[in-house]
Amino acid sequence: MTDTTNKIIRRKSLGRAAFIGSLYNATRDTFCGTTIMKTEFPNDSINRADILNKELSYEYEDSYVEKFNKLDVEAELKLSALAGLVTLEGSGKYLSDVKDSSKTVKGNLIYRMTSFEENLNIFRDDVKACISTDGFNNTDATHVVVGIKWGATIIASYECKNIKEEDKHQLEAELKSYFEKLSLSISENDNVDAEKDQPNFMKRFSIKLFGDAVPHNKKSFVEARKITTELPSYAKQSNDGKGSSIKSYFENLSFSVFGNGNVDVEKGQPNFMKRSYRNLFGDAAPHNKKSFDETRKIMTELPSYGNQSNDGKGFSIKPYFENLSFSISRNVNVDVEKDQPNLIKRFSIKLFGDAVPHNKKSFDEARKFMTELPSYAKQFNDGKGFPIEYTLYPLSELAKKITQNITVDNMMMASSEEIVPKIEQFIDDLFNAKQRLNDLFNDANFISSFISDKIFDEINDHVRNVKLEEEKFRKEFAERLINIRSGKSNTDELENLIKIIQKSALSKSSIMTFIDQYQSVSRRADLVFTLKEKNVEYLDKDSTIDYILRMNSKGHVYILIDENIINNNSSPVHNVFQDLYNSNEKSSKFFVADPKICSNIKGPGYPVIHHYVNGRLENNDYYNANKLLFTSNLIKFDPQPLLKPKNNPIEKARLLVPCPQANCSTF
Repeated sequence: MTDTTNKIIRRKSLGRAAFIGSLYNATRDTFCGTTIMKTEFPNDSINRADILNKELSYEYEDSYVEKFNKLDVEAELKLSALAGLVTLEGSGKYLSDVKDSSKTVKGNLIYRMTSFEENLNIFRDDVKACISTDGFNNTDATHVVVGIKWGATIIASYECKNIKEEDKHQLEAELKSYFEKLSLSISENDNVDAEKDQPNFMKRFSIKLFGDAVPHNKKSFVEARKITTELPSYAKQSNDGKGSSIKSYFENLSFSVFGNGNVDVEKGQPNFMKRSYRNLFGDAAPHNKKSFDETRKIMTELPSYGNQSNDGKGFSIKPYFENLSFSISRNVNVDVEKDQPNLIKRFSIKLFGDAVPHNKKSFDEARKFMTELPSYAKQFNDGKGFPIEYTLYPLSELAKKITQNITVDNMMMASSEEIVPKIEQFIDDLFNAKQRLNDLFNDANFISSFISDKIFDEINDHVRNVKLEEEKFRKEFAERLINIRSGKSNTDELENLIKIIQKSALSKSSIMTFIDQYQSVSRRADLVFTLKEKNVEYLDKDSTIDYILRMNSKGHVYILIDENIINNNSSPVHNVFQDLYNSNEKSSKFFVADPKICSNIKGPGYPVIHHYVNGRLENNDYYNANKLLFTSNLIKFDPQPLLKPKNNPIEKARLLVPCPQANCSTF
């Protein structure tokens, strides 16, 4: 444990907004929301330097270790992020965007750039005169921002879900190849067709963008309307025209206005807004340079500003939704954005659903955003872009330089360097195990009608318990981390916490042991999915033979009944059933029943195949009734006559067929 109370430290912004003079609490890695400046410091007291640099990289591991390394996050900030102390914004949200299933292939393309660096010369007398001694009385503050590194970061996250294990390697290889081509296209600003020779790539992957500079434009509004309007026709492309499951969800749009007109935070600080890059968001916000005085004025006069929009009615999201609903339901091209010029500027859109098309345009736009990042970033904060990193000066040292009458006792102890990788690895192990646990739960949910309520409840309860234990762990982790940094305890507290957790329900071994106990659930889910692809129906707990025959009163019906269908699928009976449905030309119907689940369905012994013709039982043991046929050496001929031989071999081979008589060696 190292005492950093008197040391300059650096912290990545992770999308967090601050400015020179902002107070910082290094024990929690959060900004205090106040400033130490009382008046504007001289403009020439800030040293500015160009630090132009661009870096393009990609990662596939989707681990915290890899994510932190790609963003070059400091060790202490890593711990704060893992403990949930830091509110991630902008590009920082990339850190919390992790896979929730091991059946997912995920990769991230990361574009980072730096533009300028600013540092305040706090040793000048005229700068010291601008500092308010009231700031030293802030018991939360440990440091003050004296420097900012500017630039921008954007991350394109590509994700493909519900992948079969045997397909993962191929998809990962395709994603890597795509990233290599796309990186070349972006770095050289060349219009390389990164999707060429990968026609299925765009259909399988979805894209999310995280960044400080992700532009919102009208195109996204038009596309959202287009996709919603065309939902019926698009849904017909899924599941033989039946569409997708109703289990889709939508995110409510939220509207936020930043700034507080009731608190006089800018008193005596005319430079406050100039150094901040905060913006005023609103429906009726005049487009001019805004000080905090103007911000308060605008908010106070909002009714009069609002009267200038929509014929005096002001702005409301409700009319937009009403017009959009009319446009979609009647399939008419109504310009729903008309008379609402601020709508497109203020709102971003996300689409959620079972039938959201993935098209080339989203891929092209992701590449376009990343290619144009440098020029887009220049539109903000006088061409500097966005804060990338903050330089933080210890408040205790600053107090010594300003006055001899004030002592700042706020401590900041750094954790041991050895503990950081241990915590990272534990969290990564936990997330990997949780992915497998989520897969088990999804499998159980998928076949909930084919397993007992007891088994489903046990899995559901365990998932809920792991979630609660994780919440308790993060709370305990955060409390111990703060105590260590405040000097109230030492790093051993974190070491002890890890040892305790590794013996709890959160440990990787504990979660994997639970998953192994329910392997049959996942295997059954795989079987149900495989049979479904072959048009074979796995019967649920409410199924009866009478119902099946009523629904299939014409033609042949075959029902395989077996209590141990998961482990018994290599038996001769199973092989015959498989041959039947593989050779079927949609003239017969096939079902699989487990009598432990379908208590109303019984057989003379298991496994057994029931055969029905036109709703009547032909025989209740199809395999044994035709065993001689299945065990004889027969040649099956194609019933369709051929006008020409399929091939005309130069060499002819002699076919030897053994005699079907027992103990006969004749050919």
